[in-house]
Amino acid sequence: MRRPDVGVRRLTMTRRSPARLADPAEAEEAAWQAVLVAQERLHRALVEHRRAAEELFRESAARAVEDAELVRNFRALLPYATRRTRIPPPRRPQD
Repeated sequence: MRRPDVGVRRLTMTRRSPARLADPAEAEEAAWQAVLVAQERLHRALVEHRRAAEELFRESAARAVEDAELVRNFRALLPYATRRTRIPPPRRPQD
């Protein structure tokens, strides 16, 4: 048997519709609680969405850097691929 939540105030909508409550003040309070709960859920969703978007942006930027390096390497070797010559050894640093 489940214990009822006695003395615990939960941020959930009431089971009774605000329009069905007899007291107008109580109906207004229930409506405001519903608005606050919805606002909090929206805020959490926006924070999570922003966090995920920032992570995707960082990953995309890292991939773009890697792709740029691959393109640079490919373009450096492209002239040698069209001729029947071997790739020259790396140049030695000049003193």
